[in-house]
Order: sequence, then structure tokens, then C-alpha cells
Amino acid sequence: MAANNKKENGKSANVFLIAGIALVVFVAYSMFLGYRLYTQLTGTYNNIQRSLVDVSTIKDNLLMVNRDVLLIIADPNSNAVDNVHEITNCFNDIDRCMKDYEQVEDREEKEFRRYNQAKTFINAYHKKILSFQEMYMSGAENSESLRLDADRAKLLYTQELQPLQVTALEMFDAAKDIGQSNSESQIAMVYRTLDIFMGLMLVALVGGEAAIIIIARMAKAQSAKLDKREKELEAFDSKLKVSKRKMNEMAVMNILTGMKNRYALDEDISGRLETDNMCVTLLDIDNFRQINDIYGYDFGDEFLGMVSDKLKEEFSEHAELYNIQGNQFCLVFKDSVAGSQAMRLSEQAIQVMNNVYTISNIGLQLSATGSFYNYHARECANLSALLVKMISGIRQGKARGGNVLITVM
Repeated sequence: MAANNKKENGKSANVFLIAGIALVVFVAYSMFLGYRLYTQLTGTYNNIQRSLVDVSTIKDNLLMVNRDVLLIIADPNSNAVDNVHEITNCFNDIDRCMKDYEQVEDREEKEFRRYNQAKTFINAYHKKILSFQEMYMSGAENSESLRLDADRAKLLYTQELQPLQVTALEMFDAAKDIGQSNSESQIAMVYRTLDIFMGLMLVALVGGEAAIIIIARMAKAQSAKLDKREKELEAFDSKLKVSKRKMNEMAVMNILTGMKNRYALDEDISGRLETDNMCVTLLDIDNFRQINDIYGYDFGDEFLGMVSDKLKEEFSEHAELYNIQGNQFCLVFKDSVAGSQAMRLSEQAIQVMNNVYTISNIGLQLSATGSFYNYHARECANLSALLVKMISGIRQGKARGGNVLITVM
């Protein structure tokens, strides 16, 4: 009997040993699998963020190129060297972002096909831009030739440049949407796998607790670890959602000034251009480049922040404010503000920007030039056309010495 008990105890001990080893293996594997799933989730999120930043930067630069081309066409007698230089820098930045975009692995074939189409259109767009520059600069010394080349440039822009630029933007949007959808599907699959994994773990732990007390105790300890892991995953999921929300906000927000950017302006009013009347003012700080040249970019950024805060403080009640580019601000007045009142508020905004702002014990005062547009429905097809008119008004005001408000017709 004693021998049998010893044998049974030995069998029980073996069972405990085997169960313990199996549980240890199971726990080790679960930790490894959890780490792999966590790594996959983190990598997918980083790829989404990286691709969104690259596509956003490419679109920014394409819009800047389009703006510079329109500025050259709008005023062919101006010195276009700065615009040409900025176009070159934009395409260099686009090439960098495309190379960075291509380094991300495991993209869906459909997404990569859309991207290659977009890349083809960008390359074609770049070649056309170079032809445009050569045509424009070749007649730069002859006013009559410049006028004729400007007419050709307008035709080239309408028939060739703009379709290529618009198509490239659409292809990049399509590639971004496909990639984001694919990545979200991967994240959803990871979450489903985690749910299944957590369910299986719970079954295994409950079964172990019913079998033996030792395994139950070990299972409870492991369950506590899993609960902690689950909370960590929930915390990570919460952070992921917050980061995604912040990323969406960053896409339409100027981080420096805390104002909405040009993309937000496009989203807010593009749908209204066909149907609504509105009052819009564009403001540009005169001679702002001198601040960066004399005091440095950090000083200039702080100056822009102070001006932005003052504009928000004074005019947020009457208009939606945007920092569409560097030292350019846009006010879209609310429907409750009449045209005459909007013009008075625009003049007051120029006066606010003319105030003395003190930075590091240095008092600085710069004037500002504005263009005011009492817009009526269907006068402009898109935001770019609207801004071309208003920038033309800014140029007229600066030609008069600045510190004025020009009414755009």
C-alpha cells in the first residue's frame, strides 16, 4: 500500500511537474506572442503616421509650387527668381518625402500602384514646370516677348500644369486612403487576435484552477500578469486614439500659432464657394523677412506667436482665423457680420498687427498689408483662385508702401 501510495504520489508529482512545465511554456509563449502583437501594432501605427506626414508634406509642396507658378503668371513683369528658387526647393523636398515613403515595407499592391501613378504625374509635372521656367526666363529681358510668353504660360498652366498637379494630388490621396484602410484592417486583426488569445488564456487558467490548487495559484498569478498586460494594452490603445486625434488636429493646425492652417481653410470654405456669400480678409506682415535675417528664426517665430495670440483675442468672436502660411493670416467673417463691419474689423486687425510687441526686451513694430474681399457665390471655382485674387490685392498694397487695406473686386 505504501508502495502504491508512493507510486501514486510519484505520478501526482509527475503530473504537477508536467502541468507546471506546460504552464511555464504556455506563459512564456503568451508573453512572446503578446510582445510580437504589440510590436506589430506599434510598427503599423508608426507606418501610418510616417506615411501621413510624407503625403501631407508632398501635398504642401505641390500647393506651394502651384502658388508660385500662379504668382509668376499673375505678374509676369515681377522678378520671378525667388519663386523659381522656392519651386526648386519644393521639388527637392518632394523627392525626399517620396524616397522616405518608398522605404516603408509591406504596402498593399493597390496602394503602391496608386503611389507610382502619383509619382509619374509628379515627374511629368516637374518636367512641365522646368519647361515653363525656361519659356518664361527666355523672354525675361524683352517686355513684349515676356508678355507673349506670359500668355503662353497661362495656356500651359490651364491645359497641362494644373491637370497634372490636381491628378497627382488625387493619386496621393487615393494611395494614402488605401494605405490607411489597409493599416487599420491590420490593427483590427491584431485586436481580434488579442481577444481570441485572451479568451484562450482565460479558459486555460480556469481549467488549471479546477484541476489542482497549485496550478490554480500559478494561474491566478499569471492571470494577474495578464490583467496588467491587458491594462497596458488598454492604456496603449487609449494613447493610440489620443495620438490619432492629435495627428488629425496637426493636419489642419499650425503648431506655432495655434491657428487653423490652409488645409483647414480649404475644408471650411471650398464647399461654400458655390453657394454662399462671405467676407474674407487676407493679412500679410510687411518686411517680415527682415526679422528672421536680423534676429533669427526663433525670434521671428515668437513674434508670429504674439501677433497670432492678439488676433485671436480681438477677433475670434467675429471671424474664423487661419494662419495659412508663415506671416500670412486669413479671416473668414461670420454670417452675422455685415460687409461694412467686416471691413472696419479688417482695418482694426491691421492696426493690431501694427502694435509694438516686446520680445527679449526688444520692442518691435511692423506694419501689415491686407486685402478685403466681399465674396459672392460662384465668383471663384476653388480656394486657389480666391487666394490668387487676394494675394494680387496684397501685392498692390505693398507696391503702395504697405500698411493699407485693398478691396478686391
